[in-house]
Formats: sequence, C-alpha cells, structure tokens
Amino acid sequence: MGSRAGHPCSLKLQAAGLRSTSTRLSILKVLEADSQRWIEGEAIFRELIARGTTISLATVYRALKDLDHRGVLLREWRVGASGGKAVYRLSSHDLQDRKGAIVCRQCGASVPMDDSVLLHEHLRQLASRHGFVLTEQPVTIHMTCGRCAGASDKKALHEKNTSPTLQHSMPLLPARRRKNKASDVTWPIECE
Repeated sequence: MGSRAGHPCSLKLQAAGLRSTSTRLSILKVLEADSQRWIEGEAIFRELIARGTTISLATVYRALKDLDHRGVLLREWRVGASGGKAVYRLSSHDLQDRKGAIVCRQCGASVPMDDSVLLHEHLRQLASRHGFVLTEQPVTIHMTCGRCAGASDKKALHEKNTSPTLQHSMPLLPARRRKNKASDVTWPIECE
C-alpha cells in the first residue's frame, strides 16, 4: 500500500473518506487518462480488461457508485437510441464550481457556460414554480457540436444519395391464413 499512498488518486480517495483499493485506483486512473470526456461504465470496464486488470463489470459499477456518492466522480445520464446510460468523469474543483456546460451528444466535447449564474437562477425559478428543487449539480445542456453536426449532415446526405429507400418500394401484401383443424379458427401466418 506504500506505493499507492502518494498517488494523486489515493489522495482523492483519502479526502473522500474511502480506502485506496486497487479497483478504485484503477478506475480513477482510467478516468484520469481521459479527464475531458464522459465515459460509460462498460468502456471503463473494457479499458481495465485491456490493461490486464482482472475485474467483473459488477465490481466496476459498485466502485463507480461509491465514488459518485462520495463526490470523487460526477455522473450524468445520457439518453440515446438504445435508452439511458450513466457516464462518468473525474470530479475536480473547477468542475464543481462550474454551474453549467454544453456537452456534445455524439463526441462528448464540453464547453463551460460563461453566464451560467443567470441560467442557474432562471432554472431555479422555473423549478420552484413547478414544485421542483434544483440541486447544486452542474447544469448540463446536451447539443450536437458543429463538427459532429457537419459529419452527420454529410452522412445523411450520402445515405440519401446512395441508399435505396425501401419504405415504399414494395407493396404490402395481405397475410396468408391457414385453418386450425381443431377449432376452425383462422390464424395469421408470418410472411418470410
């Protein structure tokens, strides 16, 4: 444990009242290596496996939960096509002081909001009017950055020009039916 004691990650854990376990330190090192991005728990797990760490996904999520509850990490929910996922990032003094950021939905690029005090006050009033309480967590607005928007516009244009549209190209056929001998009920048969 002596080799871990002076590491900045160990100091963060100690300040949060957590023991410096190898699991927690490994997770913090992964997040520290890419501190500007929000990272999914599964991506952290894959990176740990790639680094040769023997660990289970459940252990990673358990450690992430502890680190989040103690303020060592920040957690956000990202909603995508397949549902919501938690993403994590190291908590630092500048992130905690910041009241807001604009984050790209696709690449995760983040820009702090300069006038976030006004935004935060407006959100507090709006929340109060509707019976909500605004927490002191940083406010994050998810958008698509210009680089990703340009890439998705080019991709959509390319797909539009090169991909055949199958939505209306085939007429809909009525389902074939067969008789059930036992009860003479008609059952639909799936067309293949």
